[in-house]
Amino acid sequence: MALSTNPFAVLQELFGPRCVMIFCCCFCLCVFFVLWFYLGMYYVNIYTELEAFGLVGGDDDAGGVDDTVAADDTTDDAARRMLRGAWV
Repeated sequence: MALSTNPFAVLQELFGPRCVMIFCCCFCLCVFFVLWFYLGMYYVNIYTELEAFGLVGGDDDAGGVDDTVAADDTTDDAARRMLRGAWV
């Protein structure tokens, strides 16, 4: 076995090229999943911001979702004034 400071060369000498390839693939997958886990949170926030500006996403009228706020009996007076537009 040759002495080397390259860790991949040492692994290849110890375990063979097939085991080194499997190890590298597993390591790359682990790095990908860790990045996906941490960067996925930021992607959702960025996507939400882009949706707010109307840069991505579908038609807001589709799907039958009503985004209006309706005042009910449990809403306090300040909220009712704000919903009517009489907020000063």
